Amino acid sequence: METKGVTCKIPLELHNQISEEIRERESTMSKFIEMVIREHYEKGANKIMEKGRTFVITPTSLPRLRILMAKPASRAWRK
Repeated sequence: METKGVTCKIPLELHNQISEEIRERESTMSKFIEMVIREHYEKGANKIMEKGRTFVITPTSLPRLRILMAKPASRAWRK
């Protein structure tokens, strides 16, 4: 399978939380990011409803959602 890299900047605190989860799962950053993206698209996150987007919250995505919603910058989408 052909692969392509993704580069982005995230807050250090979020990076540390992700890194800890990766260590606990004995995984890699690449596998983690792929898992998050696949969950996003395969679980219905790309379905558009009348008044916005909808997505499925799975037990594995809930901690990440809480992290994102705790950040002040992430709250801008709710306005």
